[in-house]
Amino acid sequence: MYQNRFYRDTFDTRRFHPLSIHDGESDIWIGWNRRRDIPDPSAVKTAAEHILAGLRNIILDYARGRPGFLESLEPLAEDRNAPAVICSMIKAAEAAGVGPMASVAGVLAEYLGRALDTQFCFDEIIVENGGDFWIKIESPLSVGIYAGLSSMSGTIAVVLNAEDSPLGLACSSGTVGPSLSYGKADAALVVAKDAAAADSWATALGNRVKSTYDVTEALSWLLEDAGKIVPDISLKPLGALIILGDTVAAQGRITLGPGQK
Repeated sequence: MYQNRFYRDTFDTRRFHPLSIHDGESDIWIGWNRRRDIPDPSAVKTAAEHILAGLRNIILDYARGRPGFLESLEPLAEDRNAPAVICSMIKAAEAAGVGPMASVAGVLAEYLGRALDTQFCFDEIIVENGGDFWIKIESPLSVGIYAGLSSMSGTIAVVLNAEDSPLGLACSSGTVGPSLSYGKADAALVVAKDAAAADSWATALGNRVKSTYDVTEALSWLLEDAGKIVPDISLKPLGALIILGDTVAAQGRITLGPGQK
């Protein structure tokens, strides 16, 4: 098990009922609350495992019939006959200029979260999948960032506001975790309304950061160049943060707070 890019254990267990599930490469943490007639946690876990298995099967079945889907590092053409989860991956990847699997953790988090929310009518729910979130909240939420060996690791949190919810939050890294990155950022974080898009943009942002000289230019590219030409507002990056060694930079609709370190 690799070190996650966020601190799961900092979420208030008085606010969120935590549970974890695993299926293949998917490492899922779910935090939920519902103030009225709280459902049986075992029922939530059973439903989450069933939904996750179904989503993974859809993606794997589609990939078997479309060679290159799992391996492509470039956007693929739209497929109007594809299942909804696949269409979301393709659209997010096209917006960010990356391969569709760059969005897989984010898309699973969002589709799982939305399905659980529909079934159980939560007041708030967090679904985190290996460093990528789909979040629905009613009050501010602080998310601590793990940035590997950087001196800034654990010292910074992203504070998410209820008015932006639901939203996606994703973090790519060239130094933490097994995900492919061509960059050297300890953390390249992006917020977007769509979790698959946040995931794709985080990958694209991280790929551009190979030294501290790239940080400012990479943020400007994301929010002032590439992001502005995306027509679908849900796919636009709203804010971003980069941690590289002792360097921290943020731009756009993003609020920072103290971490737990």
